[in-house]
Amino acid sequence: MIRFIIAVVVGALFYSAATAIDLVLAPGEDNLAILFAPIGGVIFTAIVVTFLLLPLRAVLRRFLPVATRRSHALIATAFLCALVTVLTFAGSQTTFTGGRLSFWATWTCYSLSITASFFWPLAARGKAAGG
Repeated sequence: MIRFIIAVVVGALFYSAATAIDLVLAPGEDNLAILFAPIGGVIFTAIVVTFLLLPLRAVLRRFLPVATRRSHALIATAFLCALVTVLTFAGSQTTFTGGRLSFWATWTCYSLSITASFFWPLAARGKAAGG
């Protein structure tokens, strides 16, 4: 449960930062969106984690049981990056406000951040805390 919460918080922060940057780069847009970006980020990230990362973790644990969590994180990151790449090239050029490269870079960094926070081990095992 703690990994879910951490991933949602990290995703919401990244989503909010990306929204703020987009509003700065697109003058004349509705600046009220910055107030609702954290709420949207929490909801969107909770949906992504629930419907993409949790089933992906179950599949990885089933088919790669002896692999480490870091290996699972790398495989999940590769899967999400491939998914973002497919979505980037599947859309028409007019659907992207900042261009395909900025869309791909933003959502790839988003997927990297939530995957790392969800799959990566929280602390090294066998070592004393704080020392």
